[in-house]
Amino acid sequence: MTFLQKTLLFTTNATVLFFLAVPMAFAQDGTDGGGIHPLRYVAAGISITVAAGCSSGGQGVLAGNAIQAIARNPSLYSKLFTLMILTLAIAETGAIYGLVIALLCLYS
Repeated sequence: MTFLQKTLLFTTNATVLFFLAVPMAFAQDGTDGGGIHPLRYVAAGISITVAAGCSSGGQGVLAGNAIQAIARNPSLYSKLFTLMILTLAIAETGAIYGLVIALLCLYS
């Protein structure tokens, strides 16, 4: 198992356990406190974990390839750096969409 797979597995498990344990810890009288179904926490945790994991993996690959390209041809630094920042911003939108989906799962 690679480091990335271990990290993704750990993050997924920790997120799911967090979203399951928090409502139970603050429950009163056998309810989950806010009327939110417990499976919504699981759906929110899975959506943000997958979105953030895929987004950060893509950003790591992108940054690594940009550094290799700059190392091969240092004269293109300014063009590659600008392009890299733009594509990192676009890749980050995946994590933001995952956060929006998680919030919709929790509060809709």
